[in-house]
Amino acid sequence: MKSNRTSIIKILASFCMTAQLLSGCGEEKELSSYEQGVALLEQQNYSDALSSFKAAETNPEENKKLVYRGEGLALLGLGQYDESLDAFSLALGQSNGILEKVDYDINFYMGVAEYKSGRLEDAVQTYTSIIAVDKNNAQAYYLRGKVYLDLDKENDAKDDFNTAVTLDKDNSKLYINIYKDLTDHGFNGDAKGYINSGVASVSKPSAYELGIFNYYLEDYTQARNYFEESSETKKTEEGIVYLAKTYEALDDAAYAAALYEEFVTNNKTAAIVYNELGLLKAKQKDYEGALAAFDAGLQSEDVSYKQTLMFNRIVANEFLGNFDEAKNQMKEYISLYPDDKTAVRENVFLSTR
Repeated sequence: MKSNRTSIIKILASFCMTAQLLSGCGEEKELSSYEQGVALLEQQNYSDALSSFKAAETNPEENKKLVYRGEGLALLGLGQYDESLDAFSLALGQSNGILEKVDYDINFYMGVAEYKSGRLEDAVQTYTSIIAVDKNNAQAYYLRGKVYLDLDKENDAKDDFNTAVTLDKDNSKLYINIYKDLTDHGFNGDAKGYINSGVASVSKPSAYELGIFNYYLEDYTQARNYFEESSETKKTEEGIVYLAKTYEALDDAAYAAALYEEFVTNNKTAAIVYNELGLLKAKQKDYEGALAAFDAGLQSEDVSYKQTLMFNRIVANEFLGNFDEAKNQMKEYISLYPDDKTAVRENVFLSTR
């Protein structure tokens, strides 16, 4: 089964904040086609968002740079990376030669599209171009380091990661992201070194941040103590997942499940928590409970984990012997996510049942 997976949705999550166009993303008024596109992006409704941005192209009063940028983001969400790069190029083509904040933003998204499409060297060049005009841009160094890892340029990656944390030493999430990238590539020892650097470098870390650091250092008792001390932990999806996983690591899976169940009782849109609850139930071989959790997550209003939940639901049905149901669900899944190689392999297995 699939656990939390990095998705394009996370990359687009900050769109409303960075657009800097609308007086308020939640403001009630008659929305223009462009504004409808922004709202639809927030809902991860990329197809309709693209249609809205296309309609906005015909409005002479709209800022074409921002319209094309919106099209690029929608296409990025749809996994149409070549087309998204074309849209971002059109957006940059609207510039008058004076670099604006939105131009940096567009270049960052171009780097993401290049990375997602496997154009790793192009992504390196994009981030290098950003660094050339903004040598203190920690995010650009971090993202270039991430690409270098995929290019098996470990030393270049570490150089960029070190520069990033030097420039943004108080950003606890930066150390954690680097940790995850390094562990994904098998550099576990180096990864923990960055967590230790975070503990030493972040000034006045909160109890919650210390909980996360200790979680990745595998000091689960200390992590639990910090998480329980923090009033922030049980208020967010991320916090409850960290807390529950900490209790699971301390061999208290029953309490971990109870934490998840209590949270979704009051937060029925928390798809990630439903997913983690389902994974935990599956580990306990409670596949009926796992299936119920995945189904509940899919019925929630949060679509950010739709792909993960759909796949995990299929696997739960397989374990339950519901092969006809699993086959039908796999057909739908592959129609939506044809590039998922894991699903293609799983579909081969299902075809023999």
